[in-house]
Amino acid sequence: MKRMIEYVKSGRGPVIANIKVTREESHSGSDDQAHYMPLDLQKYHIENDSLRKMAKELIDDGLFTPAQLAGLYDQIDEEVKESSDRIASSYQRKTSNDILGKVYSYKHDTSEKLWRELIIERGGSRAARYEEFYRKGFFETSELPENQPPMMLRKAINYALFDIFMLSDDTVLFGEDVADFAREVFQKGEEYTSKLKGKGGVFLTTKNMQRAFGADRVFNTQLDEAGILGRAAGHAYQGRVPMPEVQFIDYISPGYQQLKDRIATTYQRSGGRVRTPMVIRVSYGGYKQGAGAMWHSEANLGTFINIPGLHVVIPSNASDAVGLLRTAFVSGDPVLFCEAVALYNRRDWEGLDILAKYPPIGELIPFGQAKVYNENARDLTIISYGITLPMTLKASEILKSKGIEARVLDLRTVKPIDWPAIDKAVSECSKVLIVSEDRFHGGVGPTISAYIANNLFDFLDGPVRLVTAQDARVVYGADGDEICLPQVDKIVGAATELAGY
Repeated sequence: MKRMIEYVKSGRGPVIANIKVTREESHSGSDDQAHYMPLDLQKYHIENDSLRKMAKELIDDGLFTPAQLAGLYDQIDEEVKESSDRIASSYQRKTSNDILGKVYSYKHDTSEKLWRELIIERGGSRAARYEEFYRKGFFETSELPENQPPMMLRKAINYALFDIFMLSDDTVLFGEDVADFAREVFQKGEEYTSKLKGKGGVFLTTKNMQRAFGADRVFNTQLDEAGILGRAAGHAYQGRVPMPEVQFIDYISPGYQQLKDRIATTYQRSGGRVRTPMVIRVSYGGYKQGAGAMWHSEANLGTFINIPGLHVVIPSNASDAVGLLRTAFVSGDPVLFCEAVALYNRRDWEGLDILAKYPPIGELIPFGQAKVYNENARDLTIISYGITLPMTLKASEILKSKGIEARVLDLRTVKPIDWPAIDKAVSECSKVLIVSEDRFHGGVGPTISAYIANNLFDFLDGPVRLVTAQDARVVYGADGDEICLPQVDKIVGAATELAGY
C-alpha cells in the first residue's frame, strides 16, 4: 500500500489495488450461504476473517491475552447494548413535518441574504471587470449587462455565469466541451490561445469563461454523465457550488442514479446536516427544424419532478433565466436548470418578440413563483412553461383576435409548482388548458391536471384540456417537430374548443 501511495504521489499515474476479501456471513437474513457454498469454503472465510487474524497477531505478539480480548469484545457489546436501549427508550414517532422539512434546505430569504452579501463584498468591482473583459475581446461592449438592450437567452445566461463567477470563488463549471480549450492547450498561455477562437460550449453559453477564470474553475470532462454528476457531488461535499453541464437532457440517463440516489438524497439522509448545492445545467427540447430529432429533443421533465430533493427550473426568456440562475446558485440545494435549445438564439416566435432585459444585479426570482400574463382575462387560463410559453403567448394573441381572452401562467419552475397561482387562476377563469412539451404519461401536464381535479373541481366549467408531445420520440425531417410536439395552431384549436364548451 505504501508503494502504491508513493507511485501515485510521484505523478506517474494511477494504481489499481485488486484485493481479495472474505465473506463472513450471508447476504441477508433469508439467505443461507450453505445452499451454494461448500463447507470447506465457508471454513476458509471464517479462518481468514481479518478481525480474527488481527486478534491472533495481537496474542502472538504478547500484547493481549485471549481472555483480555474476549473481555474487550464483551465490554464493547455491553456499551452498544446500553446505547441502543437508551436511544430506543427515547424514540418518538416522526411526523410528516419531521420528514418533509429535511428534503429541501432552500429558503428564499436566506438565498437573498447570501446574494446581497456577495454583491456587497464583490459587486463594486463589476464595472471594472467588464471593462477588462471587453478589452480582452470577451464581450462586444464594456456596458454592464443590465444597461444593455433586451437580449437573447444564450447571451443572458453567459453574462449570468460571468456575474456568479465574479461574485464567488467557490464555483466550478465543468462538462462536455464547456471550456474554451483543452487544458493542455490552455496551459500554453494567453499569447498562444489569443490566436484561437476557442469554443465555450456547444451553444456558446460558457464562451470565454475559461479564458476569464482559468482552467481550474472551468474545464472539460470525459463524455461521462455519471462521472460529471459524481464529480459534482464531490465538489459539493468539499464546500463548493459546482455547476456541471450535461450537454443534452437526452444523455443524462447514465448519471441518473448519481442524481436520484446520491445527490438529491444527501440532505434527507444526513438529517438536514449535509447539503449538496449545485446547479446542473442541461439543454433540452425540440423545435430545431429537424436537426434534433430522436436523440436531441427530449423534454421529459416528468422524470425529474418525481425526485424528492431536486428543484427543476425551466425559464422561458432571458430575464427569467438570469433571476432563476442566481437563485439556483444560492439556494443550497441541487437544481436541474433546463435551457431550451430552440430559445438560445431566438429573437421572436412567429413574430412575437421574446427578447428580454437583463435584470438588475440584486434581483432574484423565487422558486415556485409563476409569472402571470393577461391577469384580467376570464375566459380561460393556459398554463405553460419553458419553450412552449412563447407559443402560448402567440396563441393568446390569436385567440384575442377571435374574441377569447386567455390568462397565461408561466410556471418558471416545475418543482416546486406555484399552486396558489393555479388556485387563483382556475377559481377566476373556470376553464384550464395546460401546454407542455413533456409527454402525457408521467408528465408535468397530467400532474397539474390531477391537482386541479383533486382540489379545484368545483370551480371548473369544462374539462381540463392538455396539449402535450406525442407518445413518441421526435422523428427526423423538417416535419418531425410539427407532428410530434405542441404547436401554436394546436394550442389555438384546443383553447377555442374549450372556450366554447
